[in-house]
This record gives sequence, structure tokens and C-alpha cells, in this order.
Amino acid sequence: MPELPEVETTRRKLLPLFVGKRLLQLEHRDPRRYRHTERAEGQRVEGIRRRGKFLLFALTEGWEMVVHLGMTGGFRLERSPHTRVAFQLEDREIFFHDPRRFGRIWVVRKGDSFVCYLIAPPRPS
Repeated sequence: MPELPEVETTRRKLLPLFVGKRLLQLEHRDPRRYRHTERAEGQRVEGIRRRGKFLLFALTEGWEMVVHLGMTGGFRLERSPHTRVAFQLEDREIFFHDPRRFGRIWVVRKGDSFVCYLIAPPRPS
């Protein structure tokens, strides 16, 4: 699992890439690991903060995207064999890269991010 400084470094690197941009589409094939991502489509990212090892993307219209990097998760500018989620923004595509598949993404109402702490992640198949 990434240590806190690594999560904070990731947050800072993502700020100029996401903040102020509209999420046009989130593409993935695993609704068990990436829950309710359709709620984020069409929303603009207003900011990114960190709570523990979770990244919280503040979205418009009262939504929040919660990202947990898992053990090996991270964001890339190129697609790879380990790309799990593709974020289509207004000006570019950004990819969530997770070789070991422990990362998670939820889209919840703002302030409900504590729910993500309570959700037991599915067991790897």
C-alpha cells in the first residue's frame, strides 16, 4: 500500500490535471471495484483533497469521487496492460493503473465518504 507521503505526492500531481476539468466519461469493466462511477460523468472536478490514504475528488452537483490506490495503484498519461479505469476529460485522457487490482473508486454524495471505509472490498477472483 502506498505510504501517506506517496498519496500526498499523487494528489499534488493530479491537481493541475483534474481540477477545473469536466469528467466526460469513466470507462472500466469492474463495477464491484469501481462503484457508481456513472454519477461522476459530466461533473466538473472542483478540488482534490486527501483523507488518510484516500483521495477525495470534489465534484459539482454534490458528488465526491473517492479513490483508494490499493497496493500498486497510480495514475498514468498512457494506457498500459494494467489500466483499470480510463478518465476521459475535456482535454486529455488519464488512466488509473493498478497491476494488483487492490485499488477502489466510489462516487458518493459529498460528506458520505466515510461509507467507503465501511465497505468491505470484494475478494480477488
